[in-house]
Amino acid sequence: MGFHKRHIGNELVHRLFKSGGASSVFDWYTRGVDALITEMGLAATIANVINDDEWHILGRYSIEEEIEKNHSRGFRNGRNSEIEYPD
Repeated sequence: MGFHKRHIGNELVHRLFKSGGASSVFDWYTRGVDALITEMGLAATIANVINDDEWHILGRYSIEEEIEKNHSRGFRNGRNSEIEYPD
């Protein structure tokens, strides 16, 4: 038995969402991991939603809806709005 930590960046969240939707993102944050290390922005916001007890009262479906809403806010035109890209 070991301690399993997972590093999650904004781009990884975007790729997970594109390939499997909010359910895939939720699973990556919650399955087989003891600690999360997240990048500021989208990845951290989603971690806060998933770990908030009030969201758990509303259920997984509500959490996944919030993941979708945050994803669409965090990414514009396929790019993370919080990251400066070189032209």
